[in-house]
Amino acid sequence: MINENQVISGWGRNSYARVNIFEPLKEEQIREKILNANKESLITRGLGRAYGDSAQLDKETVIFLKNFNAVKIDKTHNEITAQGGVSFDEILSIIIPQGYFLPVSPGTRYVTVGGAIAADVHGKNHHRDGTFGKNVKRLLLMDGKGELLELSQNDKSEENRAKFWATVGGMGMTGVILEATFSLIPISSSFISVDTSRHENLDSLMEKMIESDQ
Repeated sequence: MINENQVISGWGRNSYARVNIFEPLKEEQIREKILNANKESLITRGLGRAYGDSAQLDKETVIFLKNFNAVKIDKTHNEITAQGGVSFDEILSIIIPQGYFLPVSPGTRYVTVGGAIAADVHGKNHHRDGTFGKNVKRLLLMDGKGELLELSQNDKSEENRAKFWATVGGMGMTGVILEATFSLIPISSSFISVDTSRHENLDSLMEKMIESDQ
């Protein structure tokens, strides 16, 4: 469950940290680890694809949620509920055959749901559809006291809404993202139809790009 003295780095391999890797099997083990941490620092880590040096705590414990990878699709509302440790790659292998795609897809599919929310990733549709966090309907968070918080961006509680948006893009500093519910895009095919056009100058190209986004 705990692999001691492991070396990790960010995607850019700029710096390295020697950490203890904690791989819990169930929620209660995370709570016990938090409550027994005393002065020890803890942070959750996804698949290590962040460009910066995030989720690195030298000589401390890093939580990997690889065993938290369950998903459930709600076709009535075009939504999916996924645990924090499941990767976009795993989700795509499930949802594409059922006619769905992710609302926002970053440059790699090898990121976890928890990591995507913590970093609030964006894709090539950012200018029109926003970040991944905009499509998250609900979060299940375990905070630094071991308490479970169910948060949403439309929560009646102003405090809970603030905690939701502090978690989205919060780089794991608010707690452990155990689960999230987010929207899916219905698709008719996994193939993309592409129209190619050539332009004489940059102004013409920019005008066409703006026009096609209307």
